[in-house]
Amino acid sequence: MLPQKARQEGAPPNFTGETKDYSAGMLIDGTYDLIMTCDECHEQFALLAKDQVYLAGRGFAKPPKHCKTCHAEHKMSRQRASHLDQFQNSAQA
Repeated sequence: MLPQKARQEGAPPNFTGETKDYSAGMLIDGTYDLIMTCDECHEQFALLAKDQVYLAGRGFAKPPKHCKTCHAEHKMSRQRASHLDQFQNSAQA
């Protein structure tokens, strides 16, 4: 377990969401690897320090809520819905 001070400073600078747990993982730019729980399947997944720095650099203000598997499923369903809308719109024209 990390000291209290390290846990407080371990959150990425741009993330405002609550972090779940700190592992004794790598430290990059004041950021530790985190163990998160997926909101969809409730499985734990690792949010590596390098991924947190990358996401913060891309402007994401909160850590991901879904594991990679559930995120991919959501992305696929959005793409299917988009293709279906395009097909229906072209059939009506």
